[in-house]
Parts: sequence; C-alpha cells; structure tokens
Amino acid sequence: MTVSYLYNRGKHLISTRDLNIGPLSDFFVTYRINDVAGNQVDTYSTRVYQTNRRVDTRYLRVIQIEHGGKSWYDGLAVQLRGKAGSQIMYNLAYTWSHAIDLGQGQGDDNPNRFGTSISSSVLNNSIYNGDYRQDKGSGQLDQRHRLVFSWVAAHNFTARTDAFSKYVLNNWQLSGVLTLSSERPTFTNVFIVGSPAPGVTLPFFSLTGFGGDGRPPFWPVNAGRLDGINKLDARITKALPFSERFKLTLNFEAFNVTNSPYNTNIGSGTTHQAFTSTNGVLAPTPGYGVGTASAAYPDGTNVRRAQVSLRLVF
Repeated sequence: MTVSYLYNRGKHLISTRDLNIGPLSDFFVTYRINDVAGNQVDTYSTRVYQTNRRVDTRYLRVIQIEHGGKSWYDGLAVQLRGKAGSQIMYNLAYTWSHAIDLGQGQGDDNPNRFGTSISSSVLNNSIYNGDYRQDKGSGQLDQRHRLVFSWVAAHNFTARTDAFSKYVLNNWQLSGVLTLSSERPTFTNVFIVGSPAPGVTLPFFSLTGFGGDGRPPFWPVNAGRLDGINKLDARITKALPFSERFKLTLNFEAFNVTNSPYNTNIGSGTTHQAFTSTNGVLAPTPGYGVGTASAAYPDGTNVRRAQVSLRLVF
C-alpha cells in the first residue's frame, strides 16, 4: 500500500484586465428572480459598468494581460497492489482531491482569449473587472472522489496437459477495470435579452455589464454538475498455445458492461444556460441540467460497446 498527499499552489497565472471600462456605477441594478411558474422567489442587486464611464469612449476594450490568477490543489492518493494466490493480480487506486481556482477554466481558456483570438465581447472569466477574488471556487478540473480497481485473473481448470485440456479447459484469463468517480463541476451562463438599465456597457453578456463571466453572480463558480463515471470494462481471453513459438489468443472485450452512460454536457448547446434574463427579470431556462451529450474517447460515445479480436504471437 502507498499513501501520498499532494499539494500544488499556482500563483501569477495568466489573467486579463480591461483598462478602459471605468468604475462601476454609483447605483445598483436589482434583478428579479422567478421560479419556473413565473413567481418571484428572490432578487439580486449589483452595480454595473456603463458606457459613459469608459476612460476613453473612442475605444471599447483596452486589454492588459497580467498575472492575477491563482490555483490550489489538494489530493490524497491511496494505492493498493497485490496478488490473491498465484493467479490473480489486482491494483486499487483511490484519490480524494479538491481543485480551486479564480475562474481560470481548464487552463487553456484564458490564453485563447487574447492575442489573435480576443474579441470585444470576450474578456476572461471574471464577474468584475480585475476583482478575481469574486470568482474563487471549485475549478472545472475538480473531482472529489475517483476509484479505479483493475485486475487480471488467469485460471486453469485442470493440471492435465492433453490437447482437450490445453485448448478448451485451460489458458483462460479474465481482466477488467472498474471506474467509480464523483461528479465534476462545469460553468453556467445567463442568456440576456434587453438591458436592465440605461447605458450598461455590455448588457447582453453578463448581469454586471462587464462582458466577462456570464454565470449567475448569485451562484458559485462552476455551479453546474456533470455526471460522475460508474463503469466496468472487461475482457475474456482464451490462449491457444500451439507451440513454444506460436500462440493464438482469442479476445472478447466489452466497454461499459452495465451500459451506464454519463452526461458530458448539460443544458442548451455548449452554453450551459441556467437562466434567461429579459429586461431585468430572470427565469430558469427550461431543460437546464438535463444531459445533452454523452461523448467519450476514443469513439465518441460512452454507451456499451463490444468487440472481438485475434492475436498471433510468434
């Protein structure tokens, strides 16, 4: 058994700030939050960015690339390897972990948002300009629990060496990989129709008018949840040892034996749209949280698949 504790601290990670957007408004905009039936259940108030407060009104964005990002990772890893008798080998690995960042996404998000690909409508994953602390929360790569158990079991049913025993009864092998993991967080967005207040800089991108992170500000970062993975992959192998130099193996493999697909996307398209805001009234988006994709490497799906194969070793 091996037990390890992992700690990783990231500082001065890439972030971006708009030098031209100006200060927040002196007044607060109050959003009404409805339930699915249209009844008001809460309100949310925030100051907003206004067009007339830009430092230089001739320009929309003046982007400064800086190093305000941070990240934290803690992980406890336990590995157990062993043998049961002379014919079974197994390996069990369990990890508890927590990944936290300031809304940097999956590492490649912010670098892709400056240089040749940055646009006036996309800045970085911030609710308020340069105030990265408001976006501290579980990162998109966070996964609290993950257990992987793998084994290889070879078995001979008889000690006899005649042809029937060698080619039918003996030389069987069963192996598998069991994966159990908890949910992973993912981003959420608000689809905005109309302006909540006159003069808001970018009302159609975020409730603050900043145009950065479009999540509901009253929700934590990455409040959405993608399914955990619970699957078993297994293989049955029959070896046909014709001689010391030639051996043929017949394999039957099944991936996700229990046919337990897991959602890899939720909500509308790739936006993960949780609310629709119409002139300052927020309503839950129908269908949010319902799975819309179940893709997986290498063949685009995580539903049950099976295959047979032959292997000649010489």
